[in-house]
Amino acid sequence: MPKDMRTFVSDLAERLPEEMVQVKEEIDPSNFEATALLQHLENMGRYPCVLWQRPLNMKGKYEGVQLIGNVFASRKRLALALGLDPEDWRMGVSLEYARREKNPMQPVVVGKTEAPAKEIIRVGEDASILDLPVVRGHRLDPGPFLNMQWVVKDPEGGFYNSAHYRAQVRGPRQTGLMMQPEGHGRAIVEKYHRQGKPCPVVGVLGHHPAYFLGGLTQVPLGVDEYTIIGGLLDEPLRLTESETWGKDFLVPADAEILIEGEIPPGVLEQEGPYGEFMGYYGHESPQRVLNVKAITYRQGPILQYVFVGHPDNQLEGGLAMEGSLFNVAKGRFPRVTAVHLPLSGCCRFHIYIQLDKAIEGEQVSVGWLLLSYFTMGKHVIVVDTDIDVYNERQVLWAVASRVQADRQIHLGREMMAVGNIDPSCLFDTRGAKMVIDATRPLGRPFHQVIDVPREALDSFPWHKYLSREDVERVPVLSK
Repeated sequence: MPKDMRTFVSDLAERLPEEMVQVKEEIDPSNFEATALLQHLENMGRYPCVLWQRPLNMKGKYEGVQLIGNVFASRKRLALALGLDPEDWRMGVSLEYARREKNPMQPVVVGKTEAPAKEIIRVGEDASILDLPVVRGHRLDPGPFLNMQWVVKDPEGGFYNSAHYRAQVRGPRQTGLMMQPEGHGRAIVEKYHRQGKPCPVVGVLGHHPAYFLGGLTQVPLGVDEYTIIGGLLDEPLRLTESETWGKDFLVPADAEILIEGEIPPGVLEQEGPYGEFMGYYGHESPQRVLNVKAITYRQGPILQYVFVGHPDNQLEGGLAMEGSLFNVAKGRFPRVTAVHLPLSGCCRFHIYIQLDKAIEGEQVSVGWLLLSYFTMGKHVIVVDTDIDVYNERQVLWAVASRVQADRQIHLGREMMAVGNIDPSCLFDTRGAKMVIDATRPLGRPFHQVIDVPREALDSFPWHKYLSREDVERVPVLSK
């Protein structure tokens, strides 16, 4: 059976039932009711995948479309999506991503009768986004937005590119589409527009999580990302002909919902603001529009929503970079043992590196290497192997106890940055970066870390003195 949203939901219910909840009551996603629930859960420190069984569409009716969110908000779920043991959620899942990214698979084409995404077809005036339970996420969002991945096809090379774009719903058959200026998708759209042609685009509004992880790849422009998505799925991506362009534009056969549309040249309309991944609102600005040509569905489709600016959105993007950054660092500095992009930096801006340091200077050099490679990185902290980079309390303890600011904090100015999404930047493309060396010095004594003897820990039968019930009723101190 091909991997899709439903196989993942089934795996999740079987293997991690505690990480999924289902809501049977009707809710109105376009009136903040989906994100209100997600925010309440987050306020309690809970991040389950949520499946709403009866969400109202934008016409205020429940018409058979379900809604799912917070799919990516747990590293255990990301490990499950990549076929790993959920307990292998640390460096293991990042390295598995990097391995799969390097092993692309050519897609296979199937007929429409074999494509679940073609079970219901709406074309022209029969196609309406208002039939969907589209989410309005944050207070200043001017309306509901679709925010899954959109696919474009290069008019010259014929390769496909996929990425997350926010699409503000303007009416039954039109959205805005905000594309970053430096993005590959934007470059492809502009090729069509220079020829005076509209750019075909397809929104994939639900699929297996590995599909979307594949669309976050950092491969160069020109690589067909359908092949990378197949690598992340660990099986060839199944494609079928689109309704609008036929075999000239192939679409994922096992998607839940597909929107086919065109971006016309020379048409810009005000778009935004929108709650973005850094936790701030992206500004209002003129952006392209998308005119819908067709919408196709599975029977009983599941619309996916990413809770932007929260772990659902941040972990998804961070995982795609961790494995790549580890491989870059390890290739030049073989004593690197782990790389982590923590949630405190939106899984983009902070980079924690664990290093088995043997030479003074390598700790600073590996930090600048990754900041040069990864434009979105701002602050690197390098720690010794006794520090768990997935435990932020330990990382900050290392900074507190092993760093002298005048000698171990290294600043870089006027470096390439992403000022258009980082509100702290004074310029669109330049900013400051920092490497903190939180490693112990070589060549001189350093205080030993306190510890209880391992022999005592292994031999002491604590369960004879405290019942498990006594232990479980004590609140857990957050790491």
